[in-house]
Amino acid sequence: MPKRARILFVSPETPRPTGTGGRVRSWHLLRALGKDFQVTVLLLNRDEQEMDAELARNCVRLIRPAAGAKKTPVSAWKSRLKSVGVLAFPWQQDWTTLASYAGQYCPGRGGNGRPRSTRILSTLLGWEIQAAARFFAVPPMLTLYLRHGAAALAPQVKASLAGENYEVLWYEHSFCHPVAVDLLPVNQRPLVVCSTQNVESKLQLRCAAIARTTPEERWLSLQSQLLQKVEAKAFADSQLAVACSEDDASLIANLAPGTNTLVLANGVDTSYFRPPPGSARNPLPTILFTAGFAYQANHDAIDWFIRQIFPLVRQAVPQARFVFAGLAAQAAFDRMQDRPDGVSCVSDPADIRPQFQDAWVFVVPLRAGGGTRLKILEAMAMELPVVSTRIGAEGVPYQDGEHLLLADSPPEFAQAVVRLLQSADLRCRIAETGARFARDHYDWTALTATIGSKLNSMLSGDQGAVAA
Repeated sequence: MPKRARILFVSPETPRPTGTGGRVRSWHLLRALGKDFQVTVLLLNRDEQEMDAELARNCVRLIRPAAGAKKTPVSAWKSRLKSVGVLAFPWQQDWTTLASYAGQYCPGRGGNGRPRSTRILSTLLGWEIQAAARFFAVPPMLTLYLRHGAAALAPQVKASLAGENYEVLWYEHSFCHPVAVDLLPVNQRPLVVCSTQNVESKLQLRCAAIARTTPEERWLSLQSQLLQKVEAKAFADSQLAVACSEDDASLIANLAPGTNTLVLANGVDTSYFRPPPGSARNPLPTILFTAGFAYQANHDAIDWFIRQIFPLVRQAVPQARFVFAGLAAQAAFDRMQDRPDGVSCVSDPADIRPQFQDAWVFVVPLRAGGGTRLKILEAMAMELPVVSTRIGAEGVPYQDGEHLLLADSPPEFAQAVVRLLQSADLRCRIAETGARFARDHYDWTALTATIGSKLNSMLSGDQGAVAA
């Protein structure tokens, strides 16, 4: 039996079979790779989540920061930079609260009554930081954040990888490139695979387009520009870029012409996401959205739905209720102001399937995003009819009116939801065609079945392996 090639699989988060889309995609890719290769998994950040037992059995080793490891002390000036760094996560709090956070480093108030921190941060987000980004090698905040988290792991990684040779370096997320490529000794020249979840520069630009304040829009636009540079370098330096849609493959080609790209779509575990026999819906008309709510685009989605769409739905269906469920849902719920009746959340559920079983309609009110949405395929596999914006459903060839309903404006979106709530026949028809579509074309096992053979062909020198 020939010796299996060795892969170093680098990820900023622990792959998991359920949860946020990034973790799920990484888990299924890693499971597929473990069948054909000797895989060492390297996690770059301290992560509270444990490695799934099945995945651990498929890997030869796991390298991660030691549990309870202390953070490296930082100097006062680096600590002050946190006031800017926090803006990398503008969805967590509004601008006023962000400025208040920065105020702990810049106490006092300006003469016009505004917090001095507001004026300082507004200046930082003006021409000074843009000039610095133009003339110096300023990395995007995603990379800075990752590099900071990985710093404590560097000695452990160097010691663990010393003397080992890897045929493939596979890293998740394009923004990991500056960190991942520095991990291996300079004498090693593995096949480098950049596995993308999104084209991050496009995602940040879309988030900028829906920003509520000028400083936030400036910050996200700047991040998009910086990420373009990182992504262009990442794709150019890779022998293979893995995209989750044809749209993303086209964007990769524009950023780095000539990149060898493989489209490997997001999927769904159709054996796990399947309603149990005899399951019943909630007696009240229930609308569901599932996501991770520490993510700006998802937080904007529920805010937009609750403020502009749900009131229109309630006018037609007064008993309608809206539930959003997933990571950090409670924190998002607590930050809402003037919550209307009928809105509730389920935070950090161990099993999301009961929420699908309970609901009548699944909504994807995204106004920004990238890649493709696993949540739609999960809802379809659970035989739940879907209403989505076109951005929310991009990257997969769904047919409007057959597999789901598409709508972009609040009145159109509300009308589509109401149609489904008021018609059991329509719900049943859309749910059946959607479930058949997901099961026939987007099962994870089928999608990932050939990735091992393609990589082995590339390792053997077959340059046409990906296109085959």
